[in-house]
Formats: sequence, structure tokens, C-alpha cells
Amino acid sequence: MNMLKTENLNYRHGNKRLISNFNYEFIPGKIYGIVGLNGSGKTTLMKILAGIWTQTSGSILWNDINLLGVTRQEKSKLISLVPQTPHVPFDYKVFDVVAMGGYARNKLVNNEETVLHALDSVQGAHLTNCLITEISSGEKQRVFIARALVTKSPVILLDEPTASLDVKHKSIIWELMVSLKNKGKIIIITTHDLDMAEKYCDNIILMNEGKCLMNGTFKDVMNENTMKTIFSA
Repeated sequence: MNMLKTENLNYRHGNKRLISNFNYEFIPGKIYGIVGLNGSGKTTLMKILAGIWTQTSGSILWNDINLLGVTRQEKSKLISLVPQTPHVPFDYKVFDVVAMGGYARNKLVNNEETVLHALDSVQGAHLTNCLITEISSGEKQRVFIARALVTKSPVILLDEPTASLDVKHKSIIWELMVSLKNKGKIIIITTHDLDMAEKYCDNIILMNEGKCLMNGTFKDVMNENTMKTIFSA
């Protein structure tokens, strides 16, 4: 069985340790929700898993293969990241941005049906010929989720994927993640939306000061004591 695993993962920036001894096993067919206050290390962890930043020490393993020795392109075949604030400085059409998801496999996706299917999955087919610089933040987020679908990676990381979305499109994205997990994907999502995390996540990872403070079901992790000590003002 495919597995993404971290072993004693640490990350420092200057003298500050942002991730501390993070150990976890992510298995296919589950949605993992990473929760915690701002500055708890959620986005940092996602960037390290995606290979954007390199850990100070420790390992990220895919089926016991250390990804530290894998090229960025090879890693992108395994892991796709949808950032919290997608940014494209050039006037590309939405179709081309989604098609770029194929670069991980050495080619721009030029199959119109593939791109349109991905956009349709996020209810973004009407954006096909729009310029990426001229659509809203919420629409950009949906476009980048479509691009991750085109990549066909077994692991999808989403950093606050519904932060800019309205209620309707939040539900659409979460339901899409359920359909992907049912196809055997590993879905890892950072979120502040505890209602959605409770409804959709199979496992919750509570982070605090760069550490995995607790993990388990929503009910186990988000208990009365947790809410008082971590989330209360």
C-alpha cells in the first residue's frame, strides 16, 4: 500500500524552529485535516511536504523511498500543492494554467476534454477562456485545484483551499475531496473551518508551535479541553 510518511521532521528558519519532530503516516483513501492557530506551522509543513522548502533534518518517505534524493519534477508527480493564495503574474488563460498541471509528466496537457473535466469538477468550466489575472481570488483557488487534478498525483495538499470561497463552493470543493479520497488519493488539508473539518476529515492533526500536539478523530482531538487551551481567546 502506498504511504507518505514523515520521520522526525524538523525545520528551522534562523534560530527559530518552525517544525519540531513531526512524525506521521498518511495512507490512501483518507482526508487529513491539519488545524491550529495562525503561526502553528501548518503552511510551513505543507511547503516542506511539497518540496518547496527543505527540512533541516528528518525524512519524508514515499513507500520507504526518501524524497530528499528525488528531483523536484519527480516529486511533483507524487505530490501536488494548492497554495492558499495562488499567484500567476502573467496573463495566461485559465485553460493554459490548468493544462500546466501536465508539466510534472513532461508535457502540457493539450487534451481539451481533460482540462474541461477538471474545471467542471470545481464548477469552473465557464472560466476556460478568462485571463487568470482577471478572475476573483475564489475563482483562482478553484482553478488551481483543477490544475492539481490534471497532475494526477496520488497526494494532494491543499492549504486553506476554501478560505476565499462562498458557502456553495466550499461544499463543492469538500465533496470533490471526498470523491478523490474514495479513488484512493491521500488528501491533506489545512483549515480554520472546524465545521467542515468535523464533517469531512477522517483524521485531525492539531498543530501547536510546530508540533503535532494531538491527532485522531475530530471528536478525540477537538475536545472541551483542547478548545479551552488552544482556541479560546
